[in-house]
Amino acid sequence: MKPLIIFFDGPCVFCNFWIRTLCRWDKNDKLRFSSLDSDLAINFASKRDINISNKDTVIVWDQLDGIYTESRAFFKIIKTLGGLFNLILIFSIIPKFLTDGIYKFIARNRYKWFGSYDTCPTPDTSFKHKYLD
Repeated sequence: MKPLIIFFDGPCVFCNFWIRTLCRWDKNDKLRFSSLDSDLAINFASKRDINISNKDTVIVWDQLDGIYTESRAFFKIIKTLGGLFNLILIFSIIPKFLTDGIYKFIARNRYKWFGSYDTCPTPDTSFKHKYLD
């Protein structure tokens, strides 16, 4: 299985908290990460005509299955983690417009609630192999 690549808002404190958490939870080493500001993300987006200038969404690229954004990206990550995390997938039956609405509400307010870094923080050395930029 090719790793799932997660493009995230690098300066976002909330996003970085979750990326570090996913690093710890990813026991089978199935996840890789790249900031939306990275050359990798910019090249990825330009080849697929995806606008990444608005950093209010995470983009998940399953190299075998396609591209996911917003709440569907969240559910794809949970599914990839597997195990007991699969229990969370019960919420994926909620209509997409509702789960995306919740996602967008959090995304719009995350800087106000949690703040931001000036630049994307350096990853913990034990997880450096998971970061692609």
